[in-house]
Formats: sequence, structure tokens, C-alpha cells
Amino acid sequence: MKNNVFAQNPNLESYHETSDGVKFFKAENAHVHARSLKDKSVKEVTKTSLMVDEVITEVKAKKADQLKKDETPKAPDAPKTPDAPKDEAPEAAKDDQPTATETLTPMAQAKLRIEAIEKLETIEAVEKALEGESAKSVKKAGEAKIEALKTTENKNV
Repeated sequence: MKNNVFAQNPNLESYHETSDGVKFFKAENAHVHARSLKDKSVKEVTKTSLMVDEVITEVKAKKADQLKKDETPKAPDAPKTPDAPKDEAPEAAKDDQPTATETLTPMAQAKLRIEAIEKLETIEAVEKALEGESAKSVKKAGEAKIEALKTTENKNV
């Protein structure tokens, strides 16, 4: 994990972070500190939620890189200016091109979430990833992963 708090405290399961980024082991201390801030929110950060976020970010980055590699650049049909080289579009036309992540369809986004779920190692992490999920294919993949993890746990017992 890239989080220094968990690296420095391996037995810690969660901590509380205020809106200004200060981290506390106890929720009460975080809330007392938050009273002095404009944004008084305190969020709990768990190892599981952090793992889910890291896996999803990693999968999205890999997919975006793959999409960039797969795309062949095409110049838009725009009027050429006399000063511009013949094979180059004006700058304004280049800025209007969508990025690789903007071109993902809902189906492709669901596939990314399924891949992230398949990499998770605990039932809690899978359940956290499924919170608020609406795609049936992602829910089905999550349920399958939970069953696989339960089977693995039962074999190890």
C-alpha cells in the first residue's frame, strides 16, 4: 500500500482524516480538530477502502494506456490556415479531442470495475467495491468473487 499511515502502523485497520489532511487514530480527536476548520468533515480511511481505490485506479490507468496505444491519431476535417503545415490541424481543433478516459462506454467502465473486483483479496474489499453498484454484470462478478473467497477460506480452515 502506498499509504504511509498503514505502512508505519501495520496493525491499524482505519484512521480518521479531517478536511485539511490531518490524520487521527481516534474519531473523537479528529472531530475536535475539525471544529476549528471551515470544512468540518471527517472521513474514516480503512485499509480495505484504500485497497479498492488503489486497484480501481491502477486498472483505469492500464485501460487508458491501452486505449491510447490502440487509437490511431486522425486529424479533424478543419480548414487549414495558410501558415500551418498541410498535414496539421489548427490548435483549437486539437484541444477539442476527447481523452482516452472520456471515450469509455458504460460497458467498458463496468469491465474496469469487474477487473478491479477480480483482483481484490478479501470479502470485505469486494463488498466495499459493490456498495452503490448498479451494473448487473459487476454485481454478478462481485458475488462470484465472494463465493470464491469463501471457498478458499473454508479450504484453509
